[in-house]
Amino acid sequence: AASDTSGSAKSTVSATHPWISEAAHSDSPENADKMANGLAYASDGILYDADSLLNKNELRLASTKELVTDQDRSYFAQIGSQATQQRISLYETEKAKGTPPAQIVDMLLAQTDTLPEKYRHLAGWS
Repeated sequence: AASDTSGSAKSTVSATHPWISEAAHSDSPENADKMANGLAYASDGILYDADSLLNKNELRLASTKELVTDQDRSYFAQIGSQATQQRISLYETEKAKGTPPAQIVDMLLAQTDTLPEKYRHLAGWS
């Protein structure tokens, strides 16, 4: 079940992806809202090494070339489902409050930065 994270996600610039925040703040509110909506509703995926996609028996991470195991995929699916629901909840709650879209982008990025390191590593967020 998704938990209410609106109180825990502060509007801070993501340490790993500051350019996303910068883009949201320098663009129109309409485009920043599109960014926030995209971040909230996007499905996360494991970031695979492009070369390993040719040999699906040995899929590897893009960042480190580590072999991705069935356990990694299962873990990612479990955490990813929860993370997506939390992002959607945060987005919808803040949008209903009238929070500026660029600030919602910052909150979504901050929430992503709090996900487990292993998850962020698999997703290419760290």
